[in-house]
Amino acid sequence: MALEALIAAGADATDDEVLDVLGFYAKNQQASGAWQSFGADDPNSTALGIIGITAAGFDVESRCWRDTADPSALGVVYVSPTAWIRSQQEPDGRIASPNDAFPPINTFATSQSVEGLLQSWLPMLVPDWRMHLRAEALRNRSAGGRAPPEQTRGPRLRLRRHG
Repeated sequence: MALEALIAAGADATDDEVLDVLGFYAKNQQASGAWQSFGADDPNSTALGIIGITAAGFDVESRCWRDTADPSALGVVYVSPTAWIRSQQEPDGRIASPNDAFPPINTFATSQSVEGLLQSWLPMLVPDWRMHLRAEALRNRSAGGRAPPEQTRGPRLRLRRHG
């Protein structure tokens, strides 16, 4: 989640800190496509890796993020982490977890895997520029008079799911 915090604070994919985190992800991704927790491929860790890489603006289905962060990985076979998560689905629909040995079954792995597959876990504020353009047009149209106050505000923000 550190990567999401960096991006939310205004960092971009070319910042050293972001590249360091992406490098960590690249070096620790398993040949299966998963990331591990306590020595075992883990859907929770994999989902968080997917969300972090997506937050940095990369597509986890492509090895581009990995090759950018770790050029020594060029030419190494890339397996998508979403493919690994999908491979962990049990017949009952849940995602298997190394923590399933602790009854009851660990449903957290399934919920975090869904977030990873959606590549989003929170709605993001996205400017709705159409509202701003409409207000601008109304201001311009009323050349001799003032536009009503509700039409003179800057761009409005609306919640929209990322991805």
